[in-house]
This record gives sequence, C-alpha cells and structure tokens, in this order.
Amino acid sequence: MYLRKLFMSKPFFFYLWYKLYRSKKKLKPKWFNKETTFYFDGYPRSGNTYMIFLMKEIYDEKNIIHHFHTIAPLKVALKKKIKSLIIIRNPIESVSSSYLKKFEKKELPIQIDKNLLETLLVDYITYYEYVKSQYNKIYLINFQTLINNPYKTLLKVDKHLNNLSGIKDENEFLSRFSNRKDTTFGSKSILGSSLPNIEKEYLKDKIKAELVKFDKFSNAEKLFINLIK
Repeated sequence: MYLRKLFMSKPFFFYLWYKLYRSKKKLKPKWFNKETTFYFDGYPRSGNTYMIFLMKEIYDEKNIIHHFHTIAPLKVALKKKIKSLIIIRNPIESVSSSYLKKFEKKELPIQIDKNLLETLLVDYITYYEYVKSQYNKIYLINFQTLINNPYKTLLKVDKHLNNLSGIKDENEFLSRFSNRKDTTFGSKSILGSSLPNIEKEYLKDKIKAELVKFDKFSNAEKLFINLIK
C-alpha cells in the first residue's frame, strides 16, 4: 500500500512506473513537453474519455496531456504552471463504475471484493482532497453539467483557455460537434463501457449497496459536495 501511494503521488516515481508500463505494452510514454498547452484529467469513470473525445474536435491532441487518473501528473502540471482542468463525478457512480472496469477483461467475482472497493474509495478521496487543496489553481468540471450540456461546457472551457481553439463565433464553435452526436467511443464491453446498459447498472447497484457501508464513504460525499459548490 505504501509503495502504491508513493508511485501514484510522487512525480519522479510515477514517471518511472509509467514509462515501464508503457514500454511493456510497446507504447511510447506520453508525457509533458514543449507542445503541452493544458492538462486534463479526473478520477476514472468520470467522463474523461467523453471529454477528450469532444476536445479533439477543437484542439490539437498533441497540446493536451490527459488520462493519468492520479495526483503525480497534476503536481507536474501545476509546478509547470500549465492550465489544469479536472473533472469530478459523484463518488457512488464513479467508484462503483471503476470497480466494474477492473474486471473488464477477466471474470467478475461473485462476491464483491471489499478490499478492492475500499482501495478505490480511498483513491477517490485522496485524489480530490489534493484537488481541493489546489482549488484556486484548477478549473473544475462537474460531470453532470458536462453530460447535460457538453457543448456549452466546452465553450466555457475554451474561454478559460483564452480561446485556444481560435474559433471566434459561438455558432461555429457549437457546429464543430454536430458530427459527434451519434458516434460511439471508448470500450464496447459491458463492464468497461462508458455508456449505461441494463446489466451494468444492475451490477453497479449491488456494488453501491456495499460502498455506502464504508465509514469513509460519507467523507467522499462531503468532499464532492464541497467541491461542486
């Protein structure tokens, strides 16, 4: 547990782990460089893939660094004074969905792994406690606002980024997303899909019932409510 916390929270150790992880998969590590304009991230299963999917319509992806889901890269971005956007979703949805995602490529155990579930809950709390501590340096995006009104959410983000898109007309800005409405993205598996499905929601309900039993869950809820205010 201590080593895991060390690698997820300390930029130097995280980069070593990340580089090794990517090299094993024969992928080039995507890390901060001179082209990085802004950093975007959040706890897993909080609309990260959907958000970057939309961003690609108005920004060059080489200018964005994203999808790390942990504190260390955010620390790097803040130290480099790179504008940082963090998305937040309520803990009961994001943690339960994150639990199912862990079993996307293997068999889901009949009994809920309470140790894993608690670890994921602690990760949520640790992540957003750090976000809260740096609140004045971060642009926070509410998952529900993003889902309810994605294009206007992106319009506000672009204003925060000093019109990085270069699109001056609001109608033109919104028209960029017209082709994206019915396009699928992300994992197509039942447990890994970002989109709701009956089987997944049934399983999530069982996980949620266990999740709310943890004493720490109330801490996560309070943290979420305080941040979205």
